[in-house]
Amino acid sequence: MKDSNVYLKLLDCCQVGNRVYFLSITFNGLFYLDIEDFSIHFVHNFSFERKNIQVLSELSLYHENALYFFPHSTNVIMKYDIMKRHEESIPMNGYRWKFFAAAGIIRQHNLVYIFSLHLKNGIYVFNLQNQNVEKDRKLSSLFEDDSVCSSVFLINDNCVLISMLGTNRFVEVNLDTKQIISVKTLNADIDIYSVCYDGNSYWILSRCSTDIYEWNRENDTLQVYKNENAIWEEPKYRPYSTMIFLEDEILVLNGSLKSILHVNKEKKTIDDPIVMPQGYRLVNDNLNHLNIYNCYTVLDDKVLIYPCRGNMLLIYDKATRSMLGKEFTVSETEVTYLKEVLQEDFMGEKICTENENLDTLDRFLQIVETNQSPSQLSVAEDIGQLIFEQTIK
Repeated sequence: MKDSNVYLKLLDCCQVGNRVYFLSITFNGLFYLDIEDFSIHFVHNFSFERKNIQVLSELSLYHENALYFFPHSTNVIMKYDIMKRHEESIPMNGYRWKFFAAAGIIRQHNLVYIFSLHLKNGIYVFNLQNQNVEKDRKLSSLFEDDSVCSSVFLINDNCVLISMLGTNRFVEVNLDTKQIISVKTLNADIDIYSVCYDGNSYWILSRCSTDIYEWNRENDTLQVYKNENAIWEEPKYRPYSTMIFLEDEILVLNGSLKSILHVNKEKKTIDDPIVMPQGYRLVNDNLNHLNIYNCYTVLDDKVLIYPCRGNMLLIYDKATRSMLGKEFTVSETEVTYLKEVLQEDFMGEKICTENENLDTLDRFLQIVETNQSPSQLSVAEDIGQLIFEQTIK
């Protein structure tokens, strides 16, 4: 029987030489992409987490031959030494819950400050030298229980700027004195989803509006860019995910819009959609709450844009401003435990499973072959149609 193929999806990546390392968000798997030939290679799965766990991490860091993945749906920092091929679990000391959801990290020399999405969960400090993580209680006490972190930026040697999700506010905090320096409130109609920094201005992406705001903090000026012809996918969550600042153009990656767009600084608009490659499409309705594309790597002549809901790795040529695509999949041949993951997904949320993988009734029966009782069997909604189609052939 043929292998099951699963589309790889990611929210963050970490470049080390000619390799881009990333964690799958639909199951427990560490991979790397070779940027020379765009081949995908399986590296490891973390033994201390379930194989079918979803969104282990959204943030990563590379330091002295080791990859560090900061916790999302777990409560430990996952370390992998790429030279020794050795894993390690680093506990978040004092954190009692399983789900942490790191929203931002700031590195200062050997210290990494970890900001939880829900700031009531705390701000933790990871010491790269002694590999210890402790909660900074004074910093954590600065925020109310309903404070939600969107993005964090280091603005000088000891101060950070935090954008607050679902608000129009930025909070400046001194990491040394552990005090709030200032709170900046922008236009009332701004509803922050994410913020990007181009080295000069902060670009504010909204949760609902297709407008993008450019805030120059030094001059305290605000410029709005309009998208008058937005075309949405369903459901309509956030229009944009992030921005890519190149030498002579600005790309806006799509959250729930159909296309990747450009910022026109002269006209103050967001338009000029990029033509997607032939064969491009969205896959896996179970992920429709996530951005379509979310992260990227800028190379000398290309930009690699990684899928969250799309079926392809996108390869953007800077010179021609054209897009190529490569299907971004892995099979049971590369990942030997993939069948086990698919079995668990059929029995539960099936976030990893693509409709097109249920290609034959034989394949379905092979996947769900298990000792569980019939009452535990919850199958994909497409299987009835598949049985019908194949029994009338």
